[in-house]
Amino acid sequence: MNTQYLPEAEVLVERLDDIPLLIALQQQIGLGDLIDEVIPRHGSHLGLSIGQLVVGWNAYILSEGDHRKVAVEDWAVEHQQILSERLGMLLRRTDFKACPRA
Repeated sequence: MNTQYLPEAEVLVERLDDIPLLIALQQQIGLGDLIDEVIPRHGSHLGLSIGQLVVGWNAYILSEGDHRKVAVEDWAVEHQQILSERLGMLLRRTDFKACPRA
């Protein structure tokens, strides 16, 4: 009998909590799309649209009970997989950065 040793797979565990529900409800009422109609994407803007960012920020505020923009970046990194899946785009660390020009 030959025994094969496979390299250990990296397992990512991410708590979902209420994030999928909060994002889905905002998407159901079309909040992100409405914001994108009113505030169009800048020509050189990459990543999430303004509407997607607002949906993500709202999910953070409602989930964490914290309105500080500076704390959103770390939260988004912790929940990168679920945010990317629910917002429909691969999330970059800089998407929720408190000060994008810094």
